[in-house]
Amino acid sequence: MKKGVTQEQMANDLGVTVETVSRIERGVRGASIDLMSILSKYFDTTIDFLVNGKENKECNDLFQGLDEIKKAKVIAIMKCVIENI
Repeated sequence: MKKGVTQEQMANDLGVTVETVSRIERGVRGASIDLMSILSKYFDTTIDFLVNGKENKECNDLFQGLDEIKKAKVIAIMKCVIENI
């Protein structure tokens, strides 16, 4: 709502269905780490904020100054860790 877009526009921008956006908003289903990454860029915020409603300064500091390639590598490592916990 703060971004001023409808579910339809957001779904179109993200390449997902309106149903997916609706289910995520209502908490019926979660978003993949890939979609969380896309959402964080879309809303210009952090994944931590999307998940917990607050930002993690430590994570922000770690990402500060990284180029997109290094950010992608960090995300890939995080995925691997999360999948193997």
